[in-house]
Amino acid sequence: MGGIRRLVADRLDILVLGPDRAASRATARDLLCQGFRAAGGGSRGPAGWAATALRAQPRIVLLDLPRASRVPATMPHAFLRRLRAREAKAATGAPGLPVVLRGARASEAGIRALLAAGASDIIALDAPDELLVLRLRTQLLVQRQRGEIERRLRHEKAVAACARLLVGGGDLPAQLEQVVSLLREATGASRAYLFRTEADAAPGLVFSQVHEACAPGVAPQLGNPALRRMPLLAAAPNAAKALAEGRTFAGIVAEMEEPERGLLASQGVLSIVILPVFRGAEFWGFIGFDDCERGVPWSPDDVTLLKAVAEATGLAVERVHAEGEIYRFAVQDSLTGLHNRRYMLDRLAQLASEAARGDVRFALALVDVDFFKRVNDTHGHAAGDQVLQRFAASLQQHFRPYDLVGRHGGDEFLVVMLNAGAAQLAGRLDALRLSLAAQPVRHEDLELVVRFSAGVAGSDEAAGKDMVRALLEASDKRLYQAKRAGRDRVVATARARRRRGP
Repeated sequence: MGGIRRLVADRLDILVLGPDRAASRATARDLLCQGFRAAGGGSRGPAGWAATALRAQPRIVLLDLPRASRVPATMPHAFLRRLRAREAKAATGAPGLPVVLRGARASEAGIRALLAAGASDIIALDAPDELLVLRLRTQLLVQRQRGEIERRLRHEKAVAACARLLVGGGDLPAQLEQVVSLLREATGASRAYLFRTEADAAPGLVFSQVHEACAPGVAPQLGNPALRRMPLLAAAPNAAKALAEGRTFAGIVAEMEEPERGLLASQGVLSIVILPVFRGAEFWGFIGFDDCERGVPWSPDDVTLLKAVAEATGLAVERVHAEGEIYRFAVQDSLTGLHNRRYMLDRLAQLASEAARGDVRFALALVDVDFFKRVNDTHGHAAGDQVLQRFAASLQQHFRPYDLVGRHGGDEFLVVMLNAGAAQLAGRLDALRLSLAAQPVRHEDLELVVRFSAGVAGSDEAAGKDMVRALLEASDKRLYQAKRAGRDRVVATARARRRRGP
């Protein structure tokens, strides 16, 4: 497993290669006795050794050359050339494998040439075994130190990339998708994912998986129905408790208690780390990382990195929420949830421009709740607010999703019906008027029948830069006509439409 994960426990320390397979294996056994993880092979020549080394990916390659004169002096050069060529072709971005040569026959100039070709160290065949062990331990220490430096650099790079994504604004779902993918690559995890609470989540923490990134060959879980609206407290109570308290949940799956052990084992997970994401004080979701290959514990440094990104995710979610609140405040009426006057007038101006080009037609209506002041004065403002909310909801439900419904002010509403004329809008409002008459609003022990009057105008009645003002004035005059004619009616022409129904 690559990335920032610590070097895995089952990776070879030393791969011994050479023209004498038996000698290479004997050297590997000696190194095993010295505490190294070693294996030996060889006898297939430079090309075969290079292929074996790249496949095994040990920490160090020891090319063990016997004293026999039949071994060409050019053999180490050929091996190094082929190994570095294969590494360059693979283009993994990883540093080249360290190669220690023992028994290479070369002059001082030849030794310099071997080092220039990519050898890490050269040891004489007759050097004592203690020296070989010391030099190999030194090489391993250098490897670990270099790995630690590279790991830290990857930490910083991953955090910086995720931070740039999350604090830069824009499409948060797309950014979170990239963050999950970046973190999977940085950690070398088999699977990375993001769960979040459902909008209508009941008590008990109901979560659904919304983003996922998998290593090649790892089965994705994004389509798993068990991970949709998952009751986390019931499915994984230990994890749920830790996350809700702001703590990380991590460990080797085989060492966990049930039910977490069974749930994760069924998905092929060997070790896991999950971090909570909070939007302010609200438990918004969690980021998780699965290891499905070796079950290696997650290091404290790994968790520190992931905590930083989880916190950045929470801040980004909070930012988007705040921006949404600001937007809603700018365009939404706080009492009814409908569009506010400013938004409606801005959209009408856009529609007027489109109508002038012949791209669209529309009709608009000013709608006023009848005797609303009487409701407030007689039954109180709470009853009045309930009437307005019920009426606003009925208006919105009665029209199509792409029509526009807004609060114009007080008890007056503005409706814009797209691709329709005044007669169509008047007919739709008449149907709503009759429907409301049969569905009184209940407030405490009262039943209040909501009635309204409306004035309608069509976009074909005006033109030019003052089109919106002219249509609103025409609608307002017809609304006044409806009021004068006895209320509870819709007027769409210069004459009041005859009242129908109760």
